[in-house]
Amino acid sequence: MNSGKSELRLVVDNLGPVEHASLSLKPLTVLIGGNNTGKTYLAQALYAARRAVRDSYRIPSDPLTMRERATLNDLILNSATRENDELRPDFARLLFSHLPEDVQAKTSSWIHQALTDVGQLLERQMCATFGVSSMSELRRWDQPYETAVELRRVRPNGESASLCGTRGASVPELAVDMEIGIHPLQIDSVAMSFEDSLSNEEEERINIRASAALKAAAWHEYRGTVGLLGAAHYLPAGRSGLLNAWTDVVRLRMELERESWGLQTIRNPALDGVALDFISSLAELLGTRQTRPSSKNLLSRRRMSRRLKPDVPASLSLLRRLMSGEVFSGPGDDNVPTLEYAQEGHRIAIRRASSMVADLAPLAMWIDRILEPGDLLIVDEPESHLHPRAIRLIARVLVRLVGEGVSVVCATHSPVFLHELSNCLLLDSHKSVSHLDGSSDYETSDCLSLNDISVNRFYRSEPASPVRVDQVDIEPEWGIPEDEYVEVAMEQSEQTTRLIDALT
Repeated sequence: MNSGKSELRLVVDNLGPVEHASLSLKPLTVLIGGNNTGKTYLAQALYAARRAVRDSYRIPSDPLTMRERATLNDLILNSATRENDELRPDFARLLFSHLPEDVQAKTSSWIHQALTDVGQLLERQMCATFGVSSMSELRRWDQPYETAVELRRVRPNGESASLCGTRGASVPELAVDMEIGIHPLQIDSVAMSFEDSLSNEEEERINIRASAALKAAAWHEYRGTVGLLGAAHYLPAGRSGLLNAWTDVVRLRMELERESWGLQTIRNPALDGVALDFISSLAELLGTRQTRPSSKNLLSRRRMSRRLKPDVPASLSLLRRLMSGEVFSGPGDDNVPTLEYAQEGHRIAIRRASSMVADLAPLAMWIDRILEPGDLLIVDEPESHLHPRAIRLIARVLVRLVGEGVSVVCATHSPVFLHELSNCLLLDSHKSVSHLDGSSDYETSDCLSLNDISVNRFYRSEPASPVRVDQVDIEPEWGIPEDEYVEVAMEQSEQTTRLIDALT
């Protein structure tokens, strides 16, 4: 993200131990601080907000009139690319500024309504993500104030506007150069014939279909302009433990799917929130989740598109090097598909692999099969179960993911992880790796721009005080300050000195 562009922020109030926080969301957003300071709270709030944005859609309540649709029809047919007098299988692209004023006004109102709908959906997503029945369960203890979550856009001049959230949304100002792409399958919905024989009811249905097509295209483009277009994925802490219990969890998930078909009723699963989302995504990826024939399987489509790409992403290549092997889907035990680890021609079930491999295996599968440019990936404790040398590599894996167009948010307790990010920042300042000596294995894909990272520190000024969140100032000629880790190291060293003195 360039410094001259608008910035997306996550703003929360009275969430868990955090009284107030405003996170600058960059391509790489890092959360640091002590235990029990609310890092996971904010990561999950962001996950819920992104899912709410993606899931929000409603048929316009004020559809186009027949006259407005006729004007739109002419614009679409004139802008659509033709080949041999036939519409090409391409998008008809319209600039927002080219729409008639009355259609512009309706389109703007539809976007505003969609953002308002996000706020209502966000409350339900927050409850589902945290596994609670009401958002009141998420507010700080003994506080009368309500929990609030919102996504804000901050312009380079400092002006801030609420895009969506539990407090509502500001009226969006749509960019005049916003390009609205109408898919060929939607053109027929808009460019219907204007026959006099159509009844009023038929005309009304056509107008609604045309309005829905225009709103869907405009909403898609608007989400792209504000950085909210991709899907959100969450890899929770304790990934190896979840995989170790994979077989039992999948059996339970299959029973839940049977319940959705009305075949039987069973108890609710023990898992909820991000853990259940993680298991459900993995179940769908491995083909263990039943879907109705008419449903659209997003992961299957992404999986197929991945297989059509011969090149291995730089992030996955480095991750496989770190793991000294690859991760595949396999038959597993009791005919329940699972992940398998392959090394030097040998394959074993993931539950028999090391905790390091089990913790990294989901990340490998997500990069290989699921993640696409524009997506958001949240990783809780990416350094879990890793040796310091491996922590350096996993930091570079996430940097490479950013270079591949995936936004990454991670919560970490590792000074080694931060130090390696600093190295990637310094590497970018040289814009070349050719000058480095032969002992360095850095590649151009390991460069990290200063404009593409924000580091946010969670801390308490007093043991019983609410948590504060500050953005850390990164030093261009040094990197990310590691003050709190240095402080701990100095305390430990001083204790060692006193113990040695006491023994001599």
